[in-house]
Parts: sequence; structure tokens; C-alpha cells
Amino acid sequence: MRQTADAIVVGAGVIGASTAYHLAAKGIGNVLLLDKAGPAAGATGNAVALVRFNYPDYASAALAYHSYRTFREWDDVIGGESGFRSCGMLALVGPQQAGELRGTVDMLRKEVSDEISFISPEDVKLLQPFMVTEDLGGASYQPHAGYAIGSDTVTSL
Repeated sequence: MRQTADAIVVGAGVIGASTAYHLAAKGIGNVLLLDKAGPAAGATGNAVALVRFNYPDYASAALAYHSYRTFREWDDVIGGESGFRSCGMLALVGPQQAGELRGTVDMLRKEVSDEISFISPEDVKLLQPFMVTEDLGGASYQPHAGYAIGSDTVTSL
């Protein structure tokens, strides 16, 4: 039995599993992933993570967009089942916040991706006919955003 490793990653949640995967993908020969409770046994296994990039600052949005694209292209990039489900995402705001959200969406479209848009309360109503929209100022809409099941992501990695 081998007694050494080229890299040891402690914690087999999504961050540890991703770290181990990327070390191996970079050519690190023997990567050991350890977790006293097992893969995805903690927060990752109890979470459903939103996969989107609608953050108000560029740095967070750009990092989230990288993850978003990876989840959308998982089978080609990583292989296997990631646990990602695309369902779209609306982030709703009242009239007082509509200008700020529109500015954020404009920045995201210019600096990160055009896969997001600012939509009116009327457009929200078209997407969600049973929603009360009279008190809305608008929404950001990401049609391909979704969620991922953390334990599936870890298993795939």
C-alpha cells in the first residue's frame, strides 16, 4: 500500500473535490482527498446551490460566471452528471431599487455576459402569469441559470 501522496486535500465537499479534480487535471500524480465523514457529508451534501452570476460587483460576477459556464458545459468540461438543473432565475426588486438593478445588469452585460437582462414587471408577468407584479420595479432575468445538487457535483468530480 502506498504511504505517500503528491497532494493531500482535506475536506471532500464541493471545494475540496474541485481542488482535487483540478490538481489531478494539472498533472499532479497522486492526489488524496480526505474527509472524516465522507464525500459531501457536510454543508455541500445538505445544500442546493444557485448557479448564476447576477452579483453587483464585477469580481464576484466574473468568478460566478466561470462556474456558471462550467456547470452549463459540465459533460464536455468535466464529464458525468453535475447535478445542475437549468430553470431560469428572476431577481425581483421594488420600484426604489429598479434603477440600481438596471445599472448592475448593464454592467454585467457589458463586462461579463449578455446572458442576463433587465425586464419590466409586465415581462415578469408574461413569465409567471400567476405572480402579483403591481408592486415590482423590475427584475434581472437569467434564462439559463439554475441550481446544482452538491452531492451530485462532488460525485462527478
